[in-house]
Amino acid sequence: MNYGEKASSGLKKIYRKDPVKKSVLRTPLDLTGAIFVFGKIGSGKTVTLLTLSGIYHDNPARRYKIFDAWGGERNENLYWGLPSNKNRYWNYLKKALRLDEEGAKQYKVEYIYPMNPKLRQKLPFNPPNVTSKIITFDINDIKAEDFSLVVGSVSESSIGLWNEVIMDAKKGASAYEIAHLYRKRVSKTNILFNAAINPMVKKLLIQNKKSIFNYGQKQISKMLDDQETITVLCMDGLDVEFQLFVVGYIIRKIKEEIDRRRRKVIINMREVSEFFKVNDFSIVPERFKVMKRMLSNWIRYGRRGMHFILDVQSIADVRGIVGGQQDLTFLGRLPDQRDREEATRQLIRDGLIKDRHVKVLGTNSPGQFIVCPGGKQTQYNYMLLPRCRFWETSNGNFYNNVWKKEVGRWINFDEERDQMKEKYFLDVKEYEIRNKKVDKRRKIKEEVEEEEDDNEVEIETPIIEDKRPSSIYDFIEEKEV
Repeated sequence: MNYGEKASSGLKKIYRKDPVKKSVLRTPLDLTGAIFVFGKIGSGKTVTLLTLSGIYHDNPARRYKIFDAWGGERNENLYWGLPSNKNRYWNYLKKALRLDEEGAKQYKVEYIYPMNPKLRQKLPFNPPNVTSKIITFDINDIKAEDFSLVVGSVSESSIGLWNEVIMDAKKGASAYEIAHLYRKRVSKTNILFNAAINPMVKKLLIQNKKSIFNYGQKQISKMLDDQETITVLCMDGLDVEFQLFVVGYIIRKIKEEIDRRRRKVIINMREVSEFFKVNDFSIVPERFKVMKRMLSNWIRYGRRGMHFILDVQSIADVRGIVGGQQDLTFLGRLPDQRDREEATRQLIRDGLIKDRHVKVLGTNSPGQFIVCPGGKQTQYNYMLLPRCRFWETSNGNFYNNVWKKEVGRWINFDEERDQMKEKYFLDVKEYEIRNKKVDKRRKIKEEVEEEEDDNEVEIETPIIEDKRPSSIYDFIEEKEV
């Protein structure tokens, strides 16, 4: 109970702090690690991920850049481009809790779409707030390790060979030419060429360094500097085999850029259990195992300024992976007794969680979380809905059922895609013509050398009798004669 100043009657004015208003998360901690949001389906963890990102983006004391890298199966990151439609909810909060929040917000959003033949024709476009663009990747800037997110672990010999090819390639060489320089040095069954390099070049995702759509160091540096704009990576049409490659490449470049110049960035990833729960014996694509290792390393990069907000269903999925690297753990509804025990065991030993917090973990309503700041007492927090739109079961397809009906403005990149296709076919034709000329010159050279060999005249060396004495005794005998 709190006591205000004396009223005009001379009595003290007594008022209570609203427990709900008190429990609403306002200014979050400045991050040095990652944030994990745990909870079963229906606990509100993916909505909370959006809310947290918005708080860290909007709060004047934080101002983090947001890069939403993985939308999960439902592509939930697409909803950043629309303001919340829960007007009654926000009006109620302002009146009932006297919150100062502005309510629904139209964020400035840039959707980036990796180029591929199946990319949808119309992309969201509502300037100046919402823009879309297509991106490609410079083959000269790709490391062999990046391809491991397509084919699994890459051998040291393949890494060395790929580096040699990049070094030997002529300036301005096409992506097709560089790919086939590698092809000439490996066997016909080489998995790196057949499953990664060749199909990604053929499907226009990888270009040479002249492509104006390349998303490299310069573009990523500019993206990080633009704190106001929320950057959303969209995988529409892209083969699932290449999606982790795109995520991994961009995060690697973000990490390199932060090494050059410190910035604060939050990277959102949903449904990461599918990566963390795999082990060496799991029957899953090898790229998932590589992604698990990379995520574990990236999470530990928090002190440099690159932070992750990750939603996970079960505590068991991340056991022993990040060990203390998280700043904040949000525990939503955990109906499984083993999950509750795993989540609270160490906190109970350290005396950092209250008994009442342990008891509510099995019954938390959506939006209710027990928050565990690293090394501090747990607290109960109620997470408001995000100020942007969020996925709901009634939405259906975002493009057809939401964006089309509420905005209906688009941008089309068909012309650019056709130009890239035409350039690819020209590169193939030019390479084949040049190769035929090289083969023809090689054949003529071989024929000339063969003809010279046939025309060679064998010169017989005359045999000269050796009249030198074979020994000192023969020499004496010759003298006597």
